[in-house]
Amino acid sequence: MNQQEKNEINGEKLQTLLERNYDAREGFKQAMEDTHNHDLKRFLFAKAIQRGEFIAELENQLDSLHEKAQKEGTISGTVHRAWIDLKTTLAGKEDVEVLEECLRGEKVILEEYQETLKKENFPGELAAVLQKQMLEIQKTLDEIKSLEDLEERKWDADKAFSSKI
Repeated sequence: MNQQEKNEINGEKLQTLLERNYDAREGFKQAMEDTHNHDLKRFLFAKAIQRGEFIAELENQLDSLHEKAQKEGTISGTVHRAWIDLKTTLAGKEDVEVLEECLRGEKVILEEYQETLKKENFPGELAAVLQKQMLEIQKTLDEIKSLEDLEERKWDADKAFSSKI
């Protein structure tokens, strides 16, 4: 396989990750609109900014491979955001629902990174960028799990309290 063919294959894989990051950024922005909790809004805003940084890094890597970056997410990402909007509207935009959907999205993108890094042999700098991003996504996933657990305990406590009144 010549260098141009390797670049094209790597470019396709990067494009998939780029699209997933567009989806994640838009998902975090939407989730930010669906909560009234200012601390959660700040967290989601920071994650949307982070995904913008990931997008810039991936676009730079695509450019170095002489591949053109697509500037949008996936249809499944758009459908997922519509589902989040519907679900949170019906559920009253509870933070636990918002976090649940963020968690679902993070699991999808983490799996995409893991599969891509497992199947492909990327050159040094590119592999380092992808590995760093994957670790940050794992960290975000862990943070969202912790926030969701706190929200569920708060919701359970509120429910128990209101049933005793």
